[in-house]
Amino acid sequence: MKIKILNSEFSELGVIEDVLSAEKREGLNSYKELQFSTILTPKVSALIAEGHIAEVDNDYFDLVYFQKAQQSNGRLSVAAEFEHVSYRLNDPEYDIEFFTEIGTPEEILGKILAGTGFTIGTVEFSETITFSIQEKSSRRKVLMEFINYLGGEVDFKKFQISILKQRGSTVPKNITAGRNIEVITMSYDKRQKDDNGNPLVAYTCKLIRPMNIELGDVVTVQYDTLGINANLRVVSISTNPYNSCDVEFEIGNFNPTLENHIYRI
Repeated sequence: MKIKILNSEFSELGVIEDVLSAEKREGLNSYKELQFSTILTPKVSALIAEGHIAEVDNDYFDLVYFQKAQQSNGRLSVAAEFEHVSYRLNDPEYDIEFFTEIGTPEEILGKILAGTGFTIGTVEFSETITFSIQEKSSRRKVLMEFINYLGGEVDFKKFQISILKQRGSTVPKNITAGRNIEVITMSYDKRQKDDNGNPLVAYTCKLIRPMNIELGDVVTVQYDTLGINANLRVVSISTNPYNSCDVEFEIGNFNPTLENHIYRI
């Protein structure tokens, strides 16, 4: 799937036909970004410009940074970075001094998004609650703290925001069957804990043969070399829009807790 470039009115301007590299990456309750580099031609130069938007996998990303360069061989190239349109909720014009609401999670989400142009998708929580933040915050910060308050997981799709109890499949997928996994790195962090009080452990992996892996999936990992035998979750995933076989993901004992303060009433 190739990357389309749109103008600020979401009309298609052109397509990035070839890339030197490309990566779309997303983490549970955190970042959602796109970046690529390509040969700089007059057509590409016109596409990579302020205010333009990338469309890939039926989703929108705002251009936030680009760098044009000349290589030692004289070849011109451009590297571009994009953030998901949900980062527009960080715009200072949407900041609020404080926030307090009583209602269902769907009702409160509607109040958080009011006046921003974002809409409500699926909300898998229904119990009436009170949610309050007594400090000046961006709408995105309020949103992410609200999701953390619920113990939910966010799913951004264009301008629609869903709050799910769990993203991905809850039925464990065996990703090590037939030695189909390559573990690239392993990290251990005693400073952070999962819901059971265990240090956070994460593994960055690649599949040797393609299989369907999605963000949030529960996976079964048996990897004797590193002494792994556990059910873990896909906590981040990176894909190449131009090569469906190029997938890198991180698995670990996910802890959705943010370090921001949440005030409960």
